[in-house]
Amino acid sequence: MANNFSAVTPVMTVHLDTEEDFLKPVTVTLPWTWKSTCDLGRTILMKRSTGDNDEWTALSTDARETKDTITFTMCHFCSVVGAKKKDNSEEASTSADTSTEKQDEAANQEATEAIEVLVTRYSDDKVHLIISPNEATTDDKRIHLLCIEKGKKSRSISEQITFKTPPPFRQEVTMDKKERIRARFGEEEDVIGDPRDIPPEPPGIQFVFPPANCNRISVRLKLRDPQIGKGKFEGAVHFTLLSQAGEPVRDPIRRINSAHVYLHSLQDEGKTSQVQQKEGTVVTMTKASQIQHEKGVKRKAKTRHVSESSDSGPPVKRPKQEFTSVLMVNDKYGTSHGGTSTTNRRVAQFLKHHGATVHATAVQASEEDKRCAAEDGVILHLPVQRARKKKTPSLEWLTDYHSFHYPDIPTDLKCIVGHADITIGAAKSIQENRCERAKLVIFNHDMPEETEYYMGTKKAMAAGRKMEDILEDTKNADAVFSLGRRIYDYFETKYRSLGGGKPRQHFLFLPRPSPVFAAISVIPGGGEKVVLTVGRVTEVDKLKGHDLVARALGEVAEKITNVRLCVRGIDEDDWEASKRILEENLHSGKIKPTLLPCGTQEDIAKDMQQAHLVLMPSRAEPFGLIGLEAIAAGIPVLISDKSGLADMIINLVRERKCPPDMRHRIVKTSVRESDLGEDAKKWAERIADTLEFSELEFDRAAEYKNKLLESKYWEESHQSLLRVCGLTD
Repeated sequence: MANNFSAVTPVMTVHLDTEEDFLKPVTVTLPWTWKSTCDLGRTILMKRSTGDNDEWTALSTDARETKDTITFTMCHFCSVVGAKKKDNSEEASTSADTSTEKQDEAANQEATEAIEVLVTRYSDDKVHLIISPNEATTDDKRIHLLCIEKGKKSRSISEQITFKTPPPFRQEVTMDKKERIRARFGEEEDVIGDPRDIPPEPPGIQFVFPPANCNRISVRLKLRDPQIGKGKFEGAVHFTLLSQAGEPVRDPIRRINSAHVYLHSLQDEGKTSQVQQKEGTVVTMTKASQIQHEKGVKRKAKTRHVSESSDSGPPVKRPKQEFTSVLMVNDKYGTSHGGTSTTNRRVAQFLKHHGATVHATAVQASEEDKRCAAEDGVILHLPVQRARKKKTPSLEWLTDYHSFHYPDIPTDLKCIVGHADITIGAAKSIQENRCERAKLVIFNHDMPEETEYYMGTKKAMAAGRKMEDILEDTKNADAVFSLGRRIYDYFETKYRSLGGGKPRQHFLFLPRPSPVFAAISVIPGGGEKVVLTVGRVTEVDKLKGHDLVARALGEVAEKITNVRLCVRGIDEDDWEASKRILEENLHSGKIKPTLLPCGTQEDIAKDMQQAHLVLMPSRAEPFGLIGLEAIAAGIPVLISDKSGLADMIINLVRERKCPPDMRHRIVKTSVRESDLGEDAKKWAERIADTLEFSELEFDRAAEYKNKLLESKYWEESHQSLLRVCGLTD
């Protein structure tokens, strides 16, 4: 390259079966990806025509150059590339009778030959893995596996084997000429390859670097269990890159995605029926271990986990043809982190329970988080990075660099779910760049202008800008679900400013209590009166009312000597600061706070079984999941009237779905921090009264629990979610 050129752009390719003009001329800007230190020389643009010969020719068009780029306009092209042709001193001394036209022609011919060499060398270590078709029927069972040179087009061999163009599964793989690719069918899937078509191992199905006669194989598909019935069933082909010694190549960057294959089992196998692949279908590509894991979870479904079994009664049976793949985009998975991750997991469980294949992202995941995903049957996607360049993963990886760090996210998703304002940008980026046909679904959890007010000057001043960013990212979303009536009304007003760009649908979403809490039984007793709150203290003590709780408990401790305050959800790094905030507000030497680390829902459920009262005293609480879980557990609660949960309880009482005296569990709370003293007295009175008549309050709490769960208040909003995701019957 250095002998012929002083600068080269990348090759830009448009995949077209026939050369046709674009709807309007296209302006193309290509960067100089390589430059030598010598003088640049003459610019040459080359184009490759569409056809079997793939010929490169000189492109005549006006170009605008900068130090870093070259820009030009085209009506159509298959591939284009730009280069700076080095000046040749011998050419400069050509005899005078040689015309300029002939010189240009000779120079262009030389450039063409050099470009062809460059492109050929670039393709030397690239191959394409193809499976076509990836669907079969019980009367036409064959699929075809192929490994071809990168530059070779699949349609050129379509006369030998009936391939679909473009092929349903296609992946570019970089491999050495001495390496091999092994293909295996997943043994735990519903669909497997017919052993009669698969060579015995070793070597099994193996591809060498093309061209090679053994790089094309046809395999019949069959059901692992012939008695499984009719429907559309799924299998997987797992690829492994092997070194010259036959060992798997461990470099994660060179990992080859697995491919899904499908078999349609027909009711009358004697009747000929050809099932055609739907236009635009792309094979889901996931890690082999994840596909196997997902199937493993499905087969354990007979012994269901509590968190999996109670979304809507017994498991819903639906035909396999209604295949729906959903991606839950969040920075965490599990419930030990609180906040949006709790709702994210509950929605994932709900969609999985109703027949969806659920994928979820996380920036980092503990072993507990991975266990949660495994229990839920959710395919968890964690970031990939080079082994030698270990960096701390960040949300930016998911938002801006998901193609590199999350390569296994499927491209056949039906819905992509993001959370405002945490992953709404990431969800939109994935949808726009990788899954354009997927619906974009957003969940609203917060009202920034209400909550950030209590979180310091900097955040309070930035709340307006934060809200603008949320609205911008929400533009033209297919559906938005707002958590509770308070958030719904807030955003319904905000969306009016978007005009024609507002979300296509906006739904009220009422969360269902977790079965972890609904399943526990509680009884009053014990000599010590335990008051429980849940949530971080530092930075949010004013918002969540921790100062109010401490001041009130200080007063209660002067009347009830055996009271104890427990606060669950404290990070180790925040322990000292949290302790200081609470002690400064207790104003009593008779009580000290017990600070507990962040925990799972199971940990919080155990806390509730030991508690006599759960408090949720927020000055601004968009919803209030912890209060809802406490009611579902049958624990006496006191909640702030400045919460979405309080609004929901009032509505349920008005609709006669909950007992009228349930509204007395709501405490009027001022939004002004200056009213701390007066509010603390009100809360202290209600806390002392509840603890004094503990047995009576537990009886009432049991009634509230039963009525709340019997009301099934959540069903309508959950059905809306199923309809949006295409999971309704």
